[in-house]
Amino acid sequence: MHAATPETPAATITATPVPDEKTPAAPHGPMPDAPTRLHQDAARLVREVPPLRPLLDAFVPLLEARATLRDAAPGWVGPLPTPTPDASVKGIPLLSGIGFQDVTEHLPAALEQLLPVMEEAFPALAPELAALRRALAVGDINASALSALAEGRAITLPSGVSAEVASFVASEAVRPFIERQARDLAPVLRAMPWARPVCPTCGGAPNVSRLQRERDDSEFITGHGGVRFLHCAACATEWRYKRVSCPGCGNEEPERLGLLATRERPFERADTCDDCKRYILCLDATECINLPDATIAALAMLPLELLARQAGYSPLAPHPWSAG
Repeated sequence: MHAATPETPAATITATPVPDEKTPAAPHGPMPDAPTRLHQDAARLVREVPPLRPLLDAFVPLLEARATLRDAAPGWVGPLPTPTPDASVKGIPLLSGIGFQDVTEHLPAALEQLLPVMEEAFPALAPELAALRRALAVGDINASALSALAEGRAITLPSGVSAEVASFVASEAVRPFIERQARDLAPVLRAMPWARPVCPTCGGAPNVSRLQRERDDSEFITGHGGVRFLHCAACATEWRYKRVSCPGCGNEEPERLGLLATRERPFERADTCDDCKRYILCLDATECINLPDATIAALAMLPLELLARQAGYSPLAPHPWSAG
C-alpha cells in the first residue's frame, strides 16, 4: 500500500459562524442529544483546524436541523421486515424489493424548518431556495415531487430553481426520516451477518469509513490497528468490512491500494484504489477518546477529498459539500 502526505489546504466557503464551544460535555455525564453533540464536535474541530471554520459554519446548522428532525421522526411504522433467506450469503440487503417507507407526508413540515436554515447558511443559493419556497407555497411543486426527486426520478422544476439545488433540498429533507427508519431496523441487522461493500439495510454505497479498536480475530481485521466500519451515504447505517479491500471494486492487492494523508492529521486519510480510481474517506479512531459524528469527521477531511480528486480519483459516494 502506498501513501502520500501533502500539506493541508484551507477551506474557502463563506457563511455565518458557528459559536465557539468552550465547555465540552462531561465525559461521565449523560450522552448529549444529537444536535448538541454535533455542535460540540464542530467546535472542537474549529479549535483544532481553524481554516475549516467557514465550511463548518455553512454546514453545521443544516446538520443540527437534520438531527433534530431525525430524533423527532416517527421511524419505521409497523412490524420490522424479515431478511430474505440466506440474505447474507446472497448479498441481498434487508430492504431489497421493499425500500424505505414513504415519508412524503412529513416533508412539508421538514421543509419549513430546513429551507430558512439553508438560505442563511448558503447565501449563494438563497435566491433559488427562496424561489423554491414560493413555488411550494403556491403549488407549483409539492412534497410528492420532491420525494420523487430524492429517489432519483425526473420532475418538472419550477422557474428559477436548478436541478442541482432542488435535488440538494429534496435529499436533505428526506434524509432525516430515512436515517431514523434505518436506526429502527438495526436490531434486524444484528442477526444478519454482512461482509459486502454495500449497505446491509438499503444497498447504498459508503461515503466514509472508520477504524475502531475492537478485539476480533475474524477476516475483518487484516492488518493491525482496528476493525473497519463503512458508513452508508443514503441511510447512515454502519457495518463492518474487510480492512484491506476496496469497497468499490473489491481489489485486495496492497500495491494497488493507497492513501492520502497529511502530516498534521495523520489519523484522517483518503483510501484510494488504482484499479477503479475511486476513494473513500477514513478516520482512524483507534486512539480517539471522543468518537466524532461521522458527518463532522467527513467535513474535516474535505482537503483530502480535493487532493484525491486532483490525483484523478472519484468518490464512491459524494458528500453534499463536495458533489460535482
